[in-house]
Amino acid sequence: MELDTLRNRFFRIVGTNTESKIWAYIFSQHSLNFKAQEVIKGSNISNKKGYKILKYFLEQNYLVKTEQKKNIQYYNFNIEKEEVKHLHSLFFHIDKTTEGAI
Repeated sequence: MELDTLRNRFFRIVGTNTESKIWAYIFSQHSLNFKAQEVIKGSNISNKKGYKILKYFLEQNYLVKTEQKKNIQYYNFNIEKEEVKHLHSLFFHIDKTTEGAI
């Protein structure tokens, strides 16, 4: 399934908001480490709102810091967190669970 179609189906189920845009971007990346700015840009949201949501995700332990290179912090999603585990599973199984339904 095309990535855009997958994201659109994900949005139809969880809603299109800042948080879901961030999750869709993070889950669609093949890299385990990502920078805050690339997530914000890739999610097509404002810097102010993006940093606010990413800070909240860190506080809730949905994201974890992985490494720092040259003053740039890298992050990854915390698959041990139940909420993240379920969203991740939904994102990657959506093509099977919603085929023809949406």
